[in-house]
Amino acid sequence: MSQDSFFTWPKHFAWSEHFDTLQRVLLTPQLETAQLQQVLTSARREETLPVVWLVGKTQAGKSSIVRALTGSEQALIGNGFQPCTRTLAYFDFPAIAPVVRFLDTRGLSEVAYDPTEDLRWCESQAHLLLGVIRASDPNPQPIFAALREVRQRHPDWPLVIAQTTLHDLYPDDMEHLQPYLFTQEPWPNTLPADLGRALLQQRQTAGTFAGAAPHWVPVDFTLPEDG
Repeated sequence: MSQDSFFTWPKHFAWSEHFDTLQRVLLTPQLETAQLQQVLTSARREETLPVVWLVGKTQAGKSSIVRALTGSEQALIGNGFQPCTRTLAYFDFPAIAPVVRFLDTRGLSEVAYDPTEDLRWCESQAHLLLGVIRASDPNPQPIFAALREVRQRHPDWPLVIAQTTLHDLYPDDMEHLQPYLFTQEPWPNTLPADLGRALLQQRQTAGTFAGAAPHWVPVDFTLPEDG
């Protein structure tokens, strides 16, 4: 899935003017580190650092999404994120001259954890909401409630809701489905029935959000080498 399919930057970011240059530089391995840092620092100086706020339960796939979007080996599951408070962490990319920051909220389902203060702090930092929900989660309402509350105060913020770990709802004897099935609607009949029902049920029970409707994205990062 391309980076563009996930992000629509707020209007006050002139990100599109720099993205092509940055992408070309990042994908040119022969450039010296000093050259790379110079280009990134220049772009960073001209633009506000956009902050993508990840909201989801523990092990919903937040770190996996960051790794897939950035291609950074540092964004391994459970690693790479630096603490900014006792319960919050961030991941800047690229590290030498960041052009995007991912802000990770502690899992909202953790016992004895009141996220109210953390949510307020994150809200003062972020520009885009990325809700992350396992497709098999029987109770995604805490995530929907948190997203709805923030969106009520910021209806202009882009909102993406990623539905993850799709393979949890594959039949035991089914291999990984190729190609990606969710580029068209209605979805093809090759989609496992249980998975299709679960994805639609989550969308129906999410309710409405202030501002534009969220972008729902089923995500599957299964690779051929994963078997």
